[in-house]
Amino acid sequence: MKGLGFLIAAVAVILLSVFCVKQTKPTLTEDKFLERDTYLNKRIDSLKKMVVYLAKNQDTIKRDLDTLKSGQKIIFDEVKKQTNKDFWSLF
Repeated sequence: MKGLGFLIAAVAVILLSVFCVKQTKPTLTEDKFLERDTYLNKRIDSLKKMVVYLAKNQDTIKRDLDTLKSGQKIIFDEVKKQTNKDFWSLF
């Protein structure tokens, strides 16, 4: 019986502490909500603009990446040629 009483008391203390914490939590005012809503809408518009920009310039971005890849391949091939030379082939 003592164990059951202790269990009920522990649950009551936990529920009371949760209830008290909820009461001290500040409520969201309408002004703060509108401020956050405005910020989020601006952020969403900014992300939409970025997506549209990337969609329009996708071919340019792909071409630039292809150019970088081909340049990297040329550099890799030249370095590979230079490492295959030995000291006596320079004379």
